[in-house]
Amino acid sequence: MRSLFFTIEDFWSNPTSVFLTRLLYFTIVFSLLCHFICCFMEYNFKISLIQVPDDWILYKHNSYDMYLRQIYIVILTMTSVGYESPKRSFNQNLLGIILVMCIESLIFAFTLGEIQSIVSKYTYYSNQTKDIIYQIKKVLDKKNIPKSLRYRIIRYVNYMREVEKENVGKETELLCMISQPLKLEIFTYTRAAYLENHAVFQNYSTGFIKYVGYFMKMQICSKGDLVLLEGEKGSSIYFIINGSVDIFSQTSKTIYKSLSKSKSFGEIGFFLGICRSASARCDSFTELVYLDKETFNRLLTDHPSEQIITKEIIKRAEKDLSMLGIKCYFCKKLTHIAKDCKKMLIKLQKDKIMEKAALKRNGGGKKVNLAFSIDKKFMRPLHESDLFRKYAIINVKGRNSHSPTQKKGSTLAKKAEKYVNKLQILMPVPGRKLRIVEDSDEENEKNEKFNSILPKSKRYIENFLKSRRRKSNTEVPQIVVNAD
Repeated sequence: MRSLFFTIEDFWSNPTSVFLTRLLYFTIVFSLLCHFICCFMEYNFKISLIQVPDDWILYKHNSYDMYLRQIYIVILTMTSVGYESPKRSFNQNLLGIILVMCIESLIFAFTLGEIQSIVSKYTYYSNQTKDIIYQIKKVLDKKNIPKSLRYRIIRYVNYMREVEKENVGKETELLCMISQPLKLEIFTYTRAAYLENHAVFQNYSTGFIKYVGYFMKMQICSKGDLVLLEGEKGSSIYFIINGSVDIFSQTSKTIYKSLSKSKSFGEIGFFLGICRSASARCDSFTELVYLDKETFNRLLTDHPSEQIITKEIIKRAEKDLSMLGIKCYFCKKLTHIAKDCKKMLIKLQKDKIMEKAALKRNGGGKKVNLAFSIDKKFMRPLHESDLFRKYAIINVKGRNSHSPTQKKGSTLAKKAEKYVNKLQILMPVPGRKLRIVEDSDEENEKNEKFNSILPKSKRYIENFLKSRRRKSNTEVPQIVVNAD
């Protein structure tokens, strides 16, 4: 049975599944031991009934009740002080009880030890990770590392410990115990599979791809790490195992595409040796497998036929990038890359842009008073010539004013209307109208000869207004009587 469970564990790679399998194995073994002890105890009890008739009181006719009672006694013996009180007489029942108590004590000790080993194995990585993170936090506190960088470091350590828990990080150490042919077979299904699925590497032989896959290296990046930088000279090709990578423009920060699992990038720099045409940044924790140009060239020296194929690929790729299987991320064509795609370029219409700018500057076609839009601190300070004296009937001395336009006083107009009403009552003239005008002194003197029908001595209202105007030296409304 033990070998059977070991073969079952070989099918599991998840630690939780292995833990549950071991727990099931322990439960079955513990149940079988308890069952055998119960059967032995029941057999011993039936034999003791012949010698001790008093025990017939404890006898159960139902087999289920007998088995349940013996299970209760076995578990009680394991978890408490011991078995129920034996008889003082030294007989076969007493010897059986002593033997069973010893066996059950051993089973109880074995149970505790097995449970402790299972739990400790399951929590080994978590406890070790806590200790490592605690030590890292102490070092980061001493060095006064910023919180943002500290958070990224702790997240990266947690992820690396999870990878080691799944035996992915220790892949090289585990493969050291395997022979070279087995390693090549393993890498055929792990790393070399990415090369076989790529369009360019399908031109090479299968044996060479297996051999190259053995020399590929693994890299784990955290979120925000730059794998490639636009403009730098790179010589590696990358394949994504887990996670996602954003391909973007370093100048405009435009994301061309987000690559997911089993995708590749960096083919142009790997084969042609030119500068990177775009940048690559990890969007999450990402596991990558990459191959260096130097390692690849070193392997080609031992394979002349594959070296000829590589030279032909480079020769054709310099003329047309479709040889590398590279497609534009925007239009999905093989002739160019996303950086040179016409769909990415924006045609500037200068006439429309200038027209919109002019409309925006002029307020959308509305007239704008620039005097009010300019800030006061940029305006010319006031001068004495900008001020003028403003007089009124109420204020004879006058006051300074900045406004060049005078406003008509409403109070003065109301008083003039009252004078007109009184004049119509005192001196009713049929067929004539009185109106209020604002004339200067010169115009009044010219119009006196033509407009006035009364002698000067009889013009009471006009003489009164003239006397007031002389005192205030201002222009006041004048009452003029016009004939129809």
